Amino acid sequence: RTLAADTLKAFKTHDMPTAKKNAGELEVAWDTREKALQKKSPDLWGQIDKAMDGFIKPVQDKSPDPAKVQTAYDTFIAKLQLAVKSDAEPKR
Repeated sequence: RTLAADTLKAFKTHDMPTAKKNAGELEVAWDTREKALQKKSPDLWGQIDKAMDGFIKPVQDKSPDPAKVQTAYDTFIAKLQLAVKSDAEPKR
């Protein structure tokens, strides 16, 4: 979440080098650190991965649309929240 928020903040302040760098770091961090979720819940992992890609791609475009970036960020955070909820649910 922090990397995503930092990416959005850099984007909003027109610091595109930092936004693009953070977006790349976010993708690497997700791909390397969330293997457990991928094994436990591949469908949820896929939803989050797709939402993250949807956020990262417009940030890395030459002239990104701020509304699309914000919407993609909101979608990504909402999908991440699903993972938090699934961890909070009691095991049966």
